[in-house]
Amino acid sequence: MSNLAKLEITALDISGNNYMRWAVAAKRHLKGKRLLDTIDKSKSSPEEDKANAMIFLTHHIHDGLKDEYITKEDPADLWQALGDRFDHQKYVILPKAKHEWLNLRFQDFKSVAEYNSALFGITSRIMLCGENISDYDMIEKTLQTFHPGNVLLQQQYRAKGYTKYSELMQVLLVAEQNNEIVMLNHQSRPTGSAPFPEVNVAASNYNNYGRKRARSNDRGRGRGGYGRGRGHGRKFGPNDSTKNNNKRFKRNEDGRAIKQHENACYRCGMKGHWSRTCRIDVEHPVPHVHTQNGMAESLIKRLQLIARPLIMRTRLPISVWGHAILHAAALIQIRPSAYHKYSPLQLGSGQKPDISHLRVFGCAVYVPIAPPQRTKMGPQRRLEIYVGFTSPSIIRYLEPQTGDIFTARFADCHFNEGEFPALGGGIKEIPKDITWFTPSLLHLDPPTKQRELEVQKIVHLQNLANQLPDAFTDTRRVTKSYIPAANVPSRIDVPEEQTDGKINEPKVQLKRGRPMGSKDKNPRKKKKLGEVKIPEELDTEKSPEDGKSPEDENNKENHEISINYTQNRKIWVRNEIDDDDGIFSFYVSEEIDHESDDPDPRSILECQKRSDWEKWKMAMETELNSLNKRKVFGPIVTIPEHVKPVGHKWVFVRKRNEKNEVTRYKARLVAQGFSQRPGIDYEETYSPVMDAITFRFLMSLAASKNLEMYLMDVVTAYLYGSLDNDIYMKIPEGLKMPEALRSKSKEICAVKLQRSLYGLKQSGRMWYNRLSEYLLSKRYTNNAICPCVFIKKFPSGFVIIAVYVDDLNIIGTPKEIDDARTHMKEEFEMKDLGKTKFCLGLQIEHFQEGIFVHQSNYTKRILKRFNMDKANPLSTPMVNRSLNVENDPFRPCEDNEEFLGPEVPYMSAIGGLMYLANCTRPDIAFATNLLARYNSSPTRRHWNGIKHIFRYLQGTIDLGLYYPRNSEFGLVGFADAGYLSDPHKSRSQTGYVFTIGGTAISWRSQKQTIVATSSNHAEIIALHEACRECVWLRSMTNHIQEASGLVIKREPTRLYEDNAACVAQIKEGYIKSDRTKHIPPRFFSYTQELEKNKEVDVQYIRSSDNAADLFTKALPTSTFRKHVQSIGMRHLRDL
Repeated sequence: MSNLAKLEITALDISGNNYMRWAVAAKRHLKGKRLLDTIDKSKSSPEEDKANAMIFLTHHIHDGLKDEYITKEDPADLWQALGDRFDHQKYVILPKAKHEWLNLRFQDFKSVAEYNSALFGITSRIMLCGENISDYDMIEKTLQTFHPGNVLLQQQYRAKGYTKYSELMQVLLVAEQNNEIVMLNHQSRPTGSAPFPEVNVAASNYNNYGRKRARSNDRGRGRGGYGRGRGHGRKFGPNDSTKNNNKRFKRNEDGRAIKQHENACYRCGMKGHWSRTCRIDVEHPVPHVHTQNGMAESLIKRLQLIARPLIMRTRLPISVWGHAILHAAALIQIRPSAYHKYSPLQLGSGQKPDISHLRVFGCAVYVPIAPPQRTKMGPQRRLEIYVGFTSPSIIRYLEPQTGDIFTARFADCHFNEGEFPALGGGIKEIPKDITWFTPSLLHLDPPTKQRELEVQKIVHLQNLANQLPDAFTDTRRVTKSYIPAANVPSRIDVPEEQTDGKINEPKVQLKRGRPMGSKDKNPRKKKKLGEVKIPEELDTEKSPEDGKSPEDENNKENHEISINYTQNRKIWVRNEIDDDDGIFSFYVSEEIDHESDDPDPRSILECQKRSDWEKWKMAMETELNSLNKRKVFGPIVTIPEHVKPVGHKWVFVRKRNEKNEVTRYKARLVAQGFSQRPGIDYEETYSPVMDAITFRFLMSLAASKNLEMYLMDVVTAYLYGSLDNDIYMKIPEGLKMPEALRSKSKEICAVKLQRSLYGLKQSGRMWYNRLSEYLLSKRYTNNAICPCVFIKKFPSGFVIIAVYVDDLNIIGTPKEIDDARTHMKEEFEMKDLGKTKFCLGLQIEHFQEGIFVHQSNYTKRILKRFNMDKANPLSTPMVNRSLNVENDPFRPCEDNEEFLGPEVPYMSAIGGLMYLANCTRPDIAFATNLLARYNSSPTRRHWNGIKHIFRYLQGTIDLGLYYPRNSEFGLVGFADAGYLSDPHKSRSQTGYVFTIGGTAISWRSQKQTIVATSSNHAEIIALHEACRECVWLRSMTNHIQEASGLVIKREPTRLYEDNAACVAQIKEGYIKSDRTKHIPPRFFSYTQELEKNKEVDVQYIRSSDNAADLFTKALPTSTFRKHVQSIGMRHLRDL
């Protein structure tokens, strides 16, 4: 028993405060002595072991406990009794340990070793109480409590993905030795303490010396506590006591007092020296570099992003920003964030905050007038401006006339959150709410572009602020400041321009962006397809005085957002759009065709988030297999010198049929050809395609000769073309690097393209060359007049292949069509789509009596896209116009009239209607052409004209061109002119139409480019334009018929004209007179030569029978319907 003469472990205290540690140590020693089973009642032990265990336990407990448990003979009973008495200690230790864990911060310790010691001490107590703390918890606790100055270091450690806390500690110890970690002194600045004196002098009255003057209770001059004043001597702290003074002195051998510095230096945290002699330098952040301020800058940015729109929504000056900041701070306290579902106020108080007192900043508030200042029959309230609240029951408001700040009781006030008074008076109505990313155009007057861009910028900046790593997500890490905000003005200056006595008078709305006295109504610039992208950084906070000229404001008025703006972010410039070549109208039609509530994805990431990802994945695999099958990719090599490889991108689209049903998911790997250099990466890019007039003629030929029409599609057509230049492309995903280059980065390698790829500038030309070479080798013929029409004649018939990129329309006799389909399938991978029912956006219906071509689905989509699908139908596309300059409903924009805003899709509507008018709806050609003149400066009157056309389309959705079978196959033309159709510029209108078998195949409605001095002059010009079109039509139709072996009637084309004088002049020759001498002879000579060569035969026709009248003027309903019927237009429901 000599080994028990002294304590082996700390004895159990009678209070039981050390019971948890004592129990662990006792178990450990009993286990070492092989006596652990003696305290377990479920196990039996020898009596000798029980005795030894009992001696050990009683020897290591307090003497008072020995007397209490002297009757216990079994160690298991003693152990259980002690446990029942003191086991509750873990319920005291555990909450305290958890509290210390929550408040533990890495940045509060002087060294990593001290932090380690504190961390393991806390975790040991928690684990002692039965809770578990993992390595992951300790790593996260350490990284989350880094100093804001170590944000980058924190991100680097997170990226390394440490799994053990010991690994992180090793790295931190090395970083501490290299002075890479910012750690503060725990004694000089514990959690929740006041800031340093250098940060805020007003907060330095804790254990520091102030500089203010004060009178102390003692006599004499000297520095008193907290100030300079009269007193008995020098004070060193806030409390004047001998005890405190004695602590600061000790006696030397001579009995002299030696002054000691017991207060810690606020610079380094050490004792024994003055702060001004400290060798530790305080580093201040670099000016204008907000990233060094960490969390503080993040909160400031967040307050700005909330306060700025509060001010912008009102009519208050910028000087109220202090109130807006306070209001923003209050909003942050009571609303949840992206990091926590509870608000900071709820986290602090444990109760859900009450938001019933919240009102819109800057709104109108009606405050009761004080009883001494009001009368019984007078006003009881006055209009004020709400600028926040001091508590849920007290509000702050501005006096509009003086700008003074007052408070009022919330319950006594009435609010109108739809009005925003201005300083000095006046009311601003609340704007409409913004709807983001609406799938369809639900209204035609959305918010302005400038406001939408500003809100988008704010949302973008808010997202960036939320992504900062040190946002205020943990309220325990924030040191509360008790200093009141000093930036809130007690009075707001009222702007002088609002106190001139005309407060309530509305300002006259002048034409936006146009200076007074300007005479240029519709400035026009160089015609081109103008497209403007939204700038990445748009400073919308600049005032009009910051260098903004009237021309810049005018340019903004000429902008218009596209109909799919929320998806493609495109903005058109109105006065830079010209659609002479049909590119713009075709682009708009593509937008309308592809517009739906479920748009196609634009990236692989978007595809993966969709429910139909498997179909897109299959489409991508099909595309890659096709590329490998065509051997598009050559060897992967290091990028040669002076070579710039092109990029690549995946494009996704869903193919649809004539019923707008999805038939196929298509994925394309395209090259980014915009980076190609002319003369180096490509030479020629032109590739011909079949035009709509030729296609309509082929359909009329098939109908009149009872021919068959079949459609075939070339799979990955561009991949068949060979490249004439060396093209290198960046390595796409899925291509394996060769063994020799696997050690190198993909950035310095590229793959050489062996065949043309979609997206390259010369791909279309390479494919056309490849196809034409094959067809010419099979004895097909084509002509420069129509290079995309290949014809082959057989003894028993013929076949025509009309090419539009990769769509092949095969027309001819049945046997020859089968032969052509077989030849095409042998050379190319083809898709046989059967009879042509849907091609180039046209719906083709095959009837026993003829072929009907229409665009019903497109018409429905365009009506739905512009919210006109439920409009009341009209009988004509345009009202009868008055050619009086002042009464014309479609006159140009006047001086006192405003442009349409960029939110009204005027140009998009014009583009969609022009595509329809150019393909199958000649009945709306004149109305569309007339309204298209005002693209640069449309007004509400012109927009009403657009809606008139939409209402006409609503009643004629199934109207189209009908080509009857076995009809008389001959080309007939009609020409007419509308004299002074544009009275504002004294220009006339040219209109002509050519029919075959009574159905139109070519038409045009266009304003003349020169001023006609008489109706005869205008008719001569129109006849000249019609003859030019006739010459091309004759050459195209004759070539196709001759190459097909069809019989051609060698007779002139009849061209009808309703001006008798014009017909006589063409027949009899040019006669110079006072009325005709000013007309250029070329208008006569060209037509007369065609008449002389028997190519055209100009004949007179009555105006009421001239079908070209449809293209020169607005007609009454009866006349309009007659001409529509005469050019072969029918309703699908009537066939």
